[in-house]
Amino acid sequence: MAEGVAFDIAGKLLNLLGSRVFHDIELAFGVKNEIRKLGDTVETIKAVLLDAEEQHIKKNHQVTV
Repeated sequence: MAEGVAFDIAGKLLNLLGSRVFHDIELAFGVKNEIRKLGDTVETIKAVLLDAEEQHIKKNHQVTV
C-alpha cells in the first residue's frame, strides 16, 4: 500500500515537473519570438531613417544646385 502512495506521489511530481518544464520551454520560445519581432521592428525603423536621410540630402542638393 505504501508503494502505491509512493508511485502516486512520484507520478504527480513528474506531472508537475513536466508541466513546469513545458511552461519554461514555451516561455523561452515566446521570448525568442518577441526578440525576433523586435529585431524586425528595429530593421524597419533603420530603413525608414535611412530613406528620410536620403530624401533630406536630395532636397538640400536640389536647393544648392
